[in-house]
Amino acid sequence: MAAGRIRHVWARPDGPTEMPGLLLGWQRQRDGSWTALVTYVTPRERIVTEWLTLDQLRPADTASYGGSAYG
Repeated sequence: MAAGRIRHVWARPDGPTEMPGLLLGWQRQRDGSWTALVTYVTPRERIVTEWLTLDQLRPADTASYGGSAYG
């Protein structure tokens, strides 16, 4: 896993609802694509850490698209 700076992101693990998360690291896949290890809290207050693809993430330096799970 490539180490780096922890970053705030919007995570969309299961659809259009975005949840605030922390990007903890990167991993290059065999096909050359990248996945990110992200920790986020679900609307039901469950803490999840999992590998997400780049299309499931967005930098958190802008407002949520499609509605945040937190209002």
